[in-house]
Amino acid sequence: MTKITLLLISLLPSLAYAHEEHAQSWLNNLWHVFASPEHMFSFSVVVAVGLVAFRFLIRKQS
Repeated sequence: MTKITLLLISLLPSLAYAHEEHAQSWLNNLWHVFASPEHMFSFSVVVAVGLVAFRFLIRKQS
């Protein structure tokens, strides 16, 4: 898990960018990620890569 986290942070540095509104609560952090464009780009890239990997694994099993 640590290797994956380090890989994501090195590939998407905006995930590691700390600024105010962080670490108040889990729900506030989630809302902040969805409301901030610098986080939404990283989040959308992670979701897109996850979907492509999921489709690749599904096709490989068939």
